[in-house]
Amino acid sequence: MIYDMIMDEPLAKVMDIKSKRKSKWRPTALDTVEMEKLASRKLRMSGKKTMDIAEKLYMKGFISYPRTETNIFPSEINLYPLIQNQVNDQRWGAFAQRVLNDGPQPRNGKNTDKAHPPIHPTRYPDGQLTDEENKLYELIVRHFLACVSKDAQGDETIIKINISNEIFNASGLIIRERNYLDVYIYDKWSEKELPHYELNQTFYSTKIEMVQDETSPPQLLTEADLISLMEKHGIGTDATHAENIAKIQERLYTKLNNDRRFEPEKLGLGLCEGYDKMGHALSKLHLRAELENQLKAVCEGRANPADVLREQIDKYRQVFIVTAAQIQKLDDAMTKYFGPPGQNPLPPPPAPSSGPFGDRTNRNQVALPAPSRNNRPQQQNRPSGPLQQEQIRPTNNNRVPKCNCNVDAKELTVRKEGPNKGRSFFRCGNNDQCNFFAWKDDAISSFGGDIAPRQYGDNPSNVENKRQKSDNDEDSKQRKCGLCKQTGHIRRNCPSLNF
Repeated sequence: MIYDMIMDEPLAKVMDIKSKRKSKWRPTALDTVEMEKLASRKLRMSGKKTMDIAEKLYMKGFISYPRTETNIFPSEINLYPLIQNQVNDQRWGAFAQRVLNDGPQPRNGKNTDKAHPPIHPTRYPDGQLTDEENKLYELIVRHFLACVSKDAQGDETIIKINISNEIFNASGLIIRERNYLDVYIYDKWSEKELPHYELNQTFYSTKIEMVQDETSPPQLLTEADLISLMEKHGIGTDATHAENIAKIQERLYTKLNNDRRFEPEKLGLGLCEGYDKMGHALSKLHLRAELENQLKAVCEGRANPADVLREQIDKYRQVFIVTAAQIQKLDDAMTKYFGPPGQNPLPPPPAPSSGPFGDRTNRNQVALPAPSRNNRPQQQNRPSGPLQQEQIRPTNNNRVPKCNCNVDAKELTVRKEGPNKGRSFFRCGNNDQCNFFAWKDDAISSFGGDIAPRQYGDNPSNVENKRQKSDNDEDSKQRKCGLCKQTGHIRRNCPSLNF
């Protein structure tokens, strides 16, 4: 209806004209988080690679310490020699000389860790860098020179017009002084020139159209987006963001697609869904953020380390108890994404892999599943990745335990590089239907050299034997619960099951 009215009477009248000076601010001094985000967006470098290269540049003496939360140049730093180092470069040398002539004017942020200055170049490399090192060094230099120069200046014009009693606005921009934009190629400020108009001028619109549009869902996160959210919600620090992001990819929780945006993997989806169904926030950010906040309070002297440790252990103990009691919900979530055990094998991770899964289709390899299914904590120093299968030994030699499926366990040997390489252990002998696990040397030392046929885990016969023995024990009332380790009750009526 409005469109038809305007088309019937397209005469426009200029109702108001406003012109004002507009500035585009130069960047603040560079800290670690901002460097990681810039390298991700502009250089397509992961946070981990960025920090690895930055460490090399620092060790070679070309930049300042790259792990800093400071974006304020202290007054005692003499910026002139740092800028002078760059005047002979063909790419930004002329701009560096302009900054020296005008005098450096750093734009500071609001944060300081009181330990290290913002990231800045300390020495000119003179052709001593690799391609990747040169790209990151260039970003750091351009950011530094932009920070100590001047804001870009322009004139903005806003015009208000009336067509058939409907008000429309148009704006234009003319850049007068580019200043920092001459060196900072990572920022854009586009001009949009308007025709010259006078107040109360009338004219007929040359083109009127109604454009149909629709909303779109939010895009997947880039690494820079993820770092920003982690910083906003207090997850990790400038020194750990890159490592944390690399870890969730190594563990196959998520992956980067061709557009370098994170897509959740089946394992990550299954873990989040399983934990959510348990009714606690293990998959959310609150537990981790609270811990990080309390650790910061300890560093600043606002909290007692012993109190923080005790409080956090208590919270995570309760989460563990609830998770162990409701582990079937995690199994159900995994089955939704992977199918029943053995029906939908996981693909092998890229070699060499530090992830928890191997190729289950290979007869000479087995894989360790992520969740524990027998309500017990995972064994310490448990191997991950591909494991070499040796043999299955018969029960009658009295040296092979039974798994939770009540069949002979398989003996395997760790072949992945690490402290446990060459160490033998036992796994489920029934196609990994249960989560049975035991180190061979631990089992031998526990039974004086021979491993008697023994039930590992709580299968029915084992539980019944324990129960009969306990019923005849004078101290049975003092036995501890298998879940919370407290006396006065047993696993099936543990108060923790009501959480």
